[in-house]
Parts: sequence; structure tokens; C-alpha cells
Amino acid sequence: MRTFGKVVLGILAFLGVLFMVLVGAGVWGTLTLTRMAEEQGPEPPEAAVLTLDLDQPPGGPRGPAALFSTRTAPLPPLLGTAEALRRAADDPRVVGLVATLSSSPLGMAEVQELRAAIKDFQAAGKPAILFSETLAEGNATVDYYLASAFGELWLQPSGALATVGLSMEMPFLREALAEIGVRPSFSTRHEYKSAMDSLTRADMAAPVRDNLNRLMVSWFTQIESAVAEDRGLSVETVRRLIDNAPLVAAEALDAGLVDHLGYADQVTVEVDERLGEERMSLDAYVNLLAAEQAVPADDEGHRPRVALIDATGPIVRGDGQTPGPLGGNASVGGTRLARDLIKAGEDEEIDAILLFVDSPGGSYVASDTVWRAIDKVRAEGTPVVALMGDVAGSGGYFIAMNADRIVARGGTVTGSIGVVAGKFVLEKLWDKLGVTWEGMMIGANAGIWSPNRDFNPAEQARFEHHLDVIYADFVGKAAAARGVDEAAMDGLARGRVFSGVDALENGLIDALGGYPAALEALREVLDLPVGAELRVSLYPKPKPPFERLLEDLGNGQGLPFAAMRGLLLLAALEQRAEVVMPLLEPLAPLPGPLTTQGVPVDPG
Repeated sequence: MRTFGKVVLGILAFLGVLFMVLVGAGVWGTLTLTRMAEEQGPEPPEAAVLTLDLDQPPGGPRGPAALFSTRTAPLPPLLGTAEALRRAADDPRVVGLVATLSSSPLGMAEVQELRAAIKDFQAAGKPAILFSETLAEGNATVDYYLASAFGELWLQPSGALATVGLSMEMPFLREALAEIGVRPSFSTRHEYKSAMDSLTRADMAAPVRDNLNRLMVSWFTQIESAVAEDRGLSVETVRRLIDNAPLVAAEALDAGLVDHLGYADQVTVEVDERLGEERMSLDAYVNLLAAEQAVPADDEGHRPRVALIDATGPIVRGDGQTPGPLGGNASVGGTRLARDLIKAGEDEEIDAILLFVDSPGGSYVASDTVWRAIDKVRAEGTPVVALMGDVAGSGGYFIAMNADRIVARGGTVTGSIGVVAGKFVLEKLWDKLGVTWEGMMIGANAGIWSPNRDFNPAEQARFEHHLDVIYADFVGKAAAARGVDEAAMDGLARGRVFSGVDALENGLIDALGGYPAALEALREVLDLPVGAELRVSLYPKPKPPFERLLEDLGNGQGLPFAAMRGLLLLAALEQRAEVVMPLLEPLAPLPGPLTTQGVPVDPG
């Protein structure tokens, strides 16, 4: 076994040297080429057809060269894609749009943001054509909702159209957890707050079922009415076609849901003949716009400047996490977001703040930290407009509700004003495993978060009181922000979720319409005329991908270092195996390692 350790260490040494040499050479060469290309800028088209792959998330991977780019995007990916389409509508260098779609990763409100931009593109008299091999996978009804925004739809003859409607299913694991000795001990405020129901219940609670059904009805109504208008059909016809789905390609054509049956190469020939052979990906067009915007316009100093602050992901205390160039999950750090808001408010060059919220919620304390920052910024004279993305629920609504204006799309999931918290009790699991625990406490409730027993009556009372305080604070601040009394807000709260359409009707938001409506709201709070130009850019300015990569590597993060750490751990364990293995033999029949973690009090 020692021989194996030496081999591993040798491999590590070789890989380390090789990695440094390759990175050094690759970085130097790629940086040089990338800077040369960026200084020259993308070559402007003469009469190009933009291409767009809707199966990829907006702003997704764009090739290795993008990793070493020194340029950053002015907007979050989805908003940037939609805004580029609107810019292309008025750009004489763009003559059309061709997109492909089979299974999009976009949610309901995200689809609506792109649909609106595609409609604006076509309103300028430019064709938008979509080809699909099939629309019968994943969330096909929402995919077709996106597809129907295009003026011309092509479907492969072997494809299908599975616009079967909307469905929602939830697993309930209470009995399965009980079998292994785990009992979730959670409380909610109140009956609609279902975040932990899949663990604490054996079925769906009636209030939750009614609430989710209302959400789906709102979504479905928006879809069927839009598809009917797009395809020149009655709503009743669309409903009948949905009830008869899935449809094979020929049936979809006969029903008027697609315009042509054909293959990708046939679409290419058709587009070449009608619009020309010049192509430019929408990603390349976004880069072109960024290069052109890098040159200051003569009137730039006269246009009000808006700081767009991105709050995408679950809300946590501290600085959160921004996905690096090699990937990762985003989280909204309450401390960082509050700091950015206050800094933007103190910046004399910033006239207003646009807070983009796409978050299911998270930490109550972190959300309240952001709430206070917005309150402070507004009190000092900087207006704040909140734009909701696909979801702004619980803590996501908490950080948005104090803005001067709140804007959403019709499909945005919003509200969920409530709280859920608790812990997992593992006492019976330990009994099954033959594990015993001993401990000591100083303080009557010092063991309140121990996973080894349930709350005792005194602890349960303090725990429930804490939830009552959080809920009262949430409802009170929401009522004050929306100008209603607390009793009325309690009727809209209790964990209930709304679509954007229903949220507007109930006074939880101010307008529907996504990014364009948010810009109009900014003009209102800045007392500007309709359509006045604004300078909107991410704040603080994002670091270029390569700089973020170097930071990751410097902090011992990223894929290369993760792999090396794994190999080093393996080598270390191997060298200690002769001592450790005899100690582990009695545990051989047991499953893998177990970890326990208390659950913090969160509103989301």
C-alpha cells in the first residue's frame, strides 16, 4: 500500500508541474489572442440572420475563449438576451432571427421575458423562424408557449407536439423517513407554507392543494390565451387540442399549431433563399453591442445612470456565492447585497437602483438586512425599483417589498409571506444503529437544536414564539410597504403563493411587463418622460471571467484544485490505512458516514 501512495504522490507532482506549464502557456497565448480580438471587436454584419439556441440557458458556455475575456456583460444573461433582441429590431444590419428549440431550461416568467422580446423583434417587420426536431420532452407545454411567439414554426416530420397541459407532483417522505428512524420536527406560519411538507406529511394539505391549483390555473390561462392569439385560433380550440395531445407532426400541422414540416437542412435552404446566407449568433451579437457600447456616446453624461444589482439564488447570511467561470451555484449573500445597495446609494453618479430578484427565499436575518439597506437608501434619496424574475417568494419577496415600485411578469411566483423552521430528530436512527450519545448542558434550553431528541415543552414554546415574532415582522413590514393594514396583509400571507397576475390584482406588486416595464417604472420615479434613455449596467461592475478564475485558483478553488485535493486526501488515507483499517472493521456492516445539521430559522 505504501507503494501505491508513492505512485499517487509522484502523479501529483507530475500533474502539478504539467498543470503550471500548460496554464502558463495557455493563459499567455489565449490572453494575447483574446485581447487582440476584443480590441478589434466582433466584425459587424452587413445583413445577418441572428441564430439562437433556446435549449441552452441564456449566457451559457460560449467556448474556451470566453473564459479569458476581459469584457463583462452589462446585464444579467436573460435580460441581456432579451434586450439584444430589442436592439436588433432597430438594427439595419440584422434582417431576421432563426432559433432552435426542443426542451428549454427556462421557467414560466423567463419564457415570458423572451416572448416579449421576440414579439418586439417581429413588430419591426423582421421575420422570426423557429425549428424544432420535437416538442415532446420535458415541460413541452411551456416550450410551445415560447415557440408560439415566433411567426413561423417548423417541426421535423418525425417529431411530436406534447402540449398536454400542466402538471405538478410532490413526493411525501414522512413514512420513509420514519422507517429509518428520522423524524422532521418543523413548524410553519401558516397553513399555505409548504416548503417542508414533503418531509413532514404523508399527503398534500388541502390549503396547499388549493393554492397550487390556483397558481397552475393562472399559468394555464396565460398560456392558452397567448397561444390562441399567436396562432389565430380560439381559446376553446386550443383547449381541445391540448386535451387531445400529444399530437404527431402531421396532426400539429393540420391543427394550425405549426406552419411547416421539414428538416433542419431544409430550413437552412429556405432561410438562405429568403434572407441570405450571412449568420451571426445572438451571443456574438451581444458581444458586438458590448464592444460598441464601450465607446462613450456624446450624450452619455446626460442620460441618468441606473445601477442594476442582481439578487439571483437562495438568500444566505454573509457574502453568498457568485458562480465562477468554471461553474457553481449562486446564492445571495445578505451582507454583500446590503453593502452593494448602500454603496450604490452613496455613489453620486448613480441616479436610481434596479434590483433584479430571482430567489425562492432563504435566511430571515439576511433578508431583513437587505430590507434595512433598501430602507436606508430610499431615505437618503435614491429610488429603488424591484424587478422580479421567475420567482420572488418568501425571503425573495421580503427583499423586494420595500422598493418604490415592484415589477413582475405574469408567470412570476411571488408572495409566500410566512416562515418555516425546525430540525431533524435522529434519536430512533441512533437506536437502530446502536449509537448512544452523552452530553452536558448549561442553560435550560442549551440543547434546543440537538438532533438527538425532540423539543421539550419549554423549548417548543420558545421556538414557536420565535416563529410568531418573525411572521409578525414579515407581515407588518409587508403591510407598511404596500400601504394596507396588517389584517388585510395577513389574509394575503400565511405562506400563500401567487402568480404575477394574481399578485398585481391583490396589490403585492405594482406592474406587469418585465424589464421594459421596470425601465418605465424607473422613469416614473426619476420624473422622466416616457421612453427617456437610461444607462443601465450591473453594479458593482462584474470582474472579467479570467480575473475570477485566477481568484478561484488563488483561493484553492476550481476544478483543478478540487481534483488535487481529492488525490492528496486519498494518498494521506492510504498512508494511514494500516492503522485506521483495523479500527473500522467493526463498523463494516453499517452504511456510509452520517452527518447531522441543525436547520436555521428561515422564511423561505
